[in-house]
Order: sequence, then structure tokens, then C-alpha cells
Amino acid sequence: MDSIEKYDEKEENENNEIIAYTLSIYDILENIISYLNVKSLRQAAAVCRLWRETAQTELATRNEIQCLLLPLYIASYRCALNCEGDEDQSDPSDKRLEYDLDTGWDIIDVVRSIPKVFLLFHEAQTTVNVPYHYKYTKMLPESATFATFGLMMLSMDSTEIFGLSNLATGISIPSTNSLNNEVFMVDDFSLTESTAEKLVDDAMAALKISSTDKGHSCFLIFQNRENDGTLDYLQERNKAYISELLRSLKKRCEPGSYSILGSGCLCMDVFTPVSSENDLNFSFVLRLYGPAVKSWSVVLSLYLPDSIVEEQLRAFKKGVNANFHTIAIAAFPVDKRQAFECTRQNRLNADIYLHRTDVFKKVFPNVPLICLYDDQTFTQIGCNTLNDVHDSSMEHKDSVIYLVMSTT
Repeated sequence: MDSIEKYDEKEENENNEIIAYTLSIYDILENIISYLNVKSLRQAAAVCRLWRETAQTELATRNEIQCLLLPLYIASYRCALNCEGDEDQSDPSDKRLEYDLDTGWDIIDVVRSIPKVFLLFHEAQTTVNVPYHYKYTKMLPESATFATFGLMMLSMDSTEIFGLSNLATGISIPSTNSLNNEVFMVDDFSLTESTAEKLVDDAMAALKISSTDKGHSCFLIFQNRENDGTLDYLQERNKAYISELLRSLKKRCEPGSYSILGSGCLCMDVFTPVSSENDLNFSFVLRLYGPAVKSWSVVLSLYLPDSIVEEQLRAFKKGVNANFHTIAIAAFPVDKRQAFECTRQNRLNADIYLHRTDVFKKVFPNVPLICLYDDQTFTQIGCNTLNDVHDSSMEHKDSVIYLVMSTT
């Protein structure tokens, strides 16, 4: 009996040592993870299950909204495509691929560890097919949303994305106790079966907007301009819904309690773990709210001279509380014909459009800026947050909308 008791005691001591050693590993890992920035946390989440769970626990406490410049295709994923018999649609001779990979971002890791919402903007002239995106969405965490938007032109800070096959920008948005986000989408079936008023009611419910809500909100609205000539009826219904949505927001929200930026895109795909490949989305609305987020928007005429733009932006800056976690988005109207001439062979027009952001970067030198370029024949959506009264209209022609977001 003594030998059995000694053996049991020895085994228990060994088990306790293993448990203590394991717990010490957890403590060490948690300590290391706590020092990583959001980019490194996402990369750490790809190591193994333990690292992913630890990284995601840490991410759940971070409120940072991140602007990213990242490759659409990476070497490992292109290899996987070839192994599965799919056509590799990127150009292996494109030297930009090496530059893209040097950024250190891996879109697979980004998608795998999305806290809640990831917005991916790519240049619509590049070939980005739906099955390609669905390979990524298999990795989406529960309740996450991965939305992709193809634009006429696109830039981030001084990096232009015109006709590049492997470069995109992204905005990563977490969900924490102090930073909430809600999404509402309208597809072809909804537009066919519902009135604009019914869609607005559904949007208000999904976005959790009530007439008694006095908190701050930031709205991003994207409209799918895709039309092969057969979608005119649905496009008109979507336009009526957006106009009604904006009127309802003005009724429910106090002046200065919200910011808004709306732009168009040439194609739109929104993916969730349960989304269908056949969904045709016409509009996408994202609401950010909670004590950790504050945002401001301003509407400027496209034809103002640089000196006046700088003057108005500096006045705008006085009401903005920027910090290390501040990002900015701009909606620019451009001539459609000129935009499609901005290829790698013809960069002149691209440089002209990039110059328009120089004034903003002069006033906000440390704020990352993503510029979304839309056909100037359409309206841009925005409001002047610092005004004491509502704008007469939030739909504007030939105007540049700047939206600045900060998190704490």
C-alpha cells in the first residue's frame, strides 16, 4: 500500500508540475501578446490555436481602427490556387508583387482574425473574382463581415492604386465593449419586394438607431453602381431608399452627433459565414458607435482653390481630436473617362488626382488617408459635423467629403 500511495503522490506531483508549467506558459504568452500592436497580433493569430485564442482575447480589448495597404494575392495563396487547378490571375512578372510582400501583411491572416468588420477596397479594373473571395470567407470568425468594394480609382496616402493587379487597401474595425458596429445591406430581392420606407425601417432596426439615442455615430454608406443596362429599375429604387435613409437620419440624430461619408463603387461583395455567392448587393451601411469612437466629416467644393481648401481644413481641424489611432477617408468625384485612362502606362492623370490630397496631408500630416474615387455624375454623401444645424441636404454634387475617425 505504501508503494501505491507513494506512486500516486509522485504522479500527482508530476501532474501539478505540468499544470504549473503550462500555466506559466500561458502567463508568459499573455504578457508577450499584450505588447504587440494590432498588425503583429493578427500575424500571431496564425501561429496555432493557442496563439490565435490568446491574440483574439487581446484584440477584443483594442479599439484601434486600422488602415492597411496590403496585397490581394500572396505567394503561398497563389501556390495554393495552382495546386487546386485554378488559374493564377496575377502577373508573375509584376515587380510590384515583391514590394507588396515586403509590407508584411498577409490577407489570409487578416481575414482569419477579423474582430468584426473588414472593408477591402480594390481597383475595379483588376480581375478579382468571387470564388477567390469565397476561399477567404471560409476562415471568417462567427459574426464577422468581410466586404469588398471595387472602385474606379483608389489611393492611400501617397501610394496610388491605379491598374495594379495586386494591391488593395483595407480598414479593419474591431468590436469591443466600448466600440460597437452594426451592418445593414440591401440586395436585389429586398429592393424588389420592399418599399423605400420599409427598407429604412429595417435599416434603423438593424443599425440599432432609436429616436432616444443621444450618443455619437459614424456612418459609412457604399452604393453599388454596377449596371449592365438591365438594373436601371433596381438602381432607381436603391437611390430612393438611400435618400429616404438620409432623411430619417436627420430626424433621429441631433446635429453634430454623427458624421457620414458615402461613396459609390463599380462592384460590391459582402461576405459573412452564411452569405450566398448569388447575393447581388446594392448598398451597404455601417454604423460605428460607442464611447471609444469619435468622428467628424466635412464637405468641400471640388472647385475650390488649394488656399481656400487649406483654410477650411484648418478650421475643421480645430474641432477634431486626432490621436495615434486616427484615420481618414475621402470620397472624390472624378471624370469616368479620365479615370480609366489612369493605367500603368499613363500615370499623368493619376498624379493630378493624387495632388488633390496633398492639402489634406499638409493639414493632417500624421493621419493615414484612404481616397475613394467615384464617378462625378453621381452624388457624394456627407455632412458638416461641426455645424450647429443639419445640412439642407446630405447628397452633394462635385464635392469632396472628408471623414476623420479617432478611437481611444
